[in-house]
Amino acid sequence: MTWRALPKNLKRLRWKQNPLRFFAAELRAADLSVANFEGVLAPGDPRYAETRLNLWAPVASGQVFARAGVYLVSNANNHAFDGRDLGVLRTMATIRRSGAKIFGVGRTKAEARRPYVLRKGSACVAIIPGTTKSNKGVRGRARVAFYPWKDWPELLGVVRHTARKVCPFVVVYLHWGTEKAHYPRRKIRTLGRRIIEAGASILVGHHPHVLQGVEYHRGGVIVYSLGNFVFSNPNRSTRRTGLLLVRLEPPPSVRAGDTSSTAGTSAGRHTRLRLARLELIPAIIHRRDYTPRPATRLQAEDLLRRVRAYCKPFGTQVVLRGGRIRFLSARDTAPPRLAGEAR
Repeated sequence: MTWRALPKNLKRLRWKQNPLRFFAAELRAADLSVANFEGVLAPGDPRYAETRLNLWAPVASGQVFARAGVYLVSNANNHAFDGRDLGVLRTMATIRRSGAKIFGVGRTKAEARRPYVLRKGSACVAIIPGTTKSNKGVRGRARVAFYPWKDWPELLGVVRHTARKVCPFVVVYLHWGTEKAHYPRRKIRTLGRRIIEAGASILVGHHPHVLQGVEYHRGGVIVYSLGNFVFSNPNRSTRRTGLLLVRLEPPPSVRAGDTSSTAGTSAGRHTRLRLARLELIPAIIHRRDYTPRPATRLQAEDLLRRVRAYCKPFGTQVVLRGGRIRFLSARDTAPPRLAGEAR
């Protein structure tokens, strides 16, 4: 949310200044909406990172999340320490005061790596934050959920433990990959598959600044990169984006009254969920105010063609239905096409 020309002493953010306002209805309708916030909320420029990459925003910018329906914010990324450890602590406190929750950072490594757990009835979803990148070595009184190359086995261990002892349905929300690359490198694909094999049901990635493909793997799904959402973007590639919608539901046997799947280990006592639908609401970031807006029909069809190319190496089917891009595994049957919609 940097470079938005907001006054440093702004006390209250007006609705027309909220960059999430065009998607507030979808965000508020969800059981949980999650966002990755890159940077620091501070009363002034901390002048710590490189000048062109120093991602900070006025404290009042923290009000955008809860007011638009985002109640969980990750700060696990390579810009968390743009204001040193004090910046991390101030950002945590600011977002909490706004009515949202923050994860992926903390005063200790254990707090930073702690999953966020969403419970609804007997269902349970655990979301694990993480970043494979960090822009500064200073830690001081704060930590980030940082998993460099040598610590990737630790991330897999967190996934296994969470799936077995906390919730059977695990989401990994990970900052990784190569900037401006639409196709993930082999090392990233290998890690993604291992995370699924360790027990995660969904892995959602961010950092490359552009959209990447979706891969179904051994009962799980990897969304390699969602690109930008609110960002100052000089070119069209980094302005193409979308809001990911994930719908979960219990298997048919549980909906019919069979509760046998809720017995077993600590995680197994919860109703086991399955991924019922994975969709992207196409959006384009405005080049002047950096605010994402719903894509027009032509923009959505253009985005469909591009996303379909990014998914081709993984064998994932991509269709446009009701203005949304839907991702289907090789075993899924594409829903009937609506009149006038793109194939």
